[in-house]
Amino acid sequence: MVGDSGAAVFTAPAYRARKSNCSSIPNTEHLVGVYSPGRVNWISSRCSRLQQEATHLKTQSMPRPVTALIVDDEPHVLVYLRALLKQLDVETVWDAADGAAALEQVTAHKPDVVLLDMNLPQVSGLQLLAKFKADHPKLPVIVVSVVSTMKTVSQACELGADAYVLKHLPKAQVFQMLSNAFDKIAECSGGGTAED
Repeated sequence: MVGDSGAAVFTAPAYRARKSNCSSIPNTEHLVGVYSPGRVNWISSRCSRLQQEATHLKTQSMPRPVTALIVDDEPHVLVYLRALLKQLDVETVWDAADGAAALEQVTAHKPDVVLLDMNLPQVSGLQLLAKFKADHPKLPVIVVSVVSTMKTVSQACELGADAYVLKHLPKAQVFQMLSNAFDKIAECSGGGTAED
């Protein structure tokens, strides 16, 4: 409401709306007539800015993975992926060359993320992915493989892979794909571990 002096006057409902969380004010139509048009625009813009800041803080508070398990039976790939993980600020890395060792490592260390090859001895990467997701549903798993058939990629996604990275691509691309996957994991799970 506008007082005799032309200034906006707070009514009880408008005051409560002003004090409440911005997310509870989906639009500012109910403020028209209570505040001057300039004030309505300011409230709308401030509300939007606070929501953006809250989203930014929420994302910041969710750490990227700092421990990882690499499941791959090729020593040169382990060295390559360890180097990339170091660039991504991963502090501790374990490795396993087959499914049995990988399951033991996950149980013993509870890594923040698993990098999983599709071509493994004894058990396939898809079978191991299914086992990881059955035993540890919140454990993020990134497939890192040379296998690029649509069938395999589709099956991995259906089984719950968080990302699918082709390791034979140029190093810069592999790094970027891993970085994007880490960001997605941080946003979705807050850096959750196999314990979750």
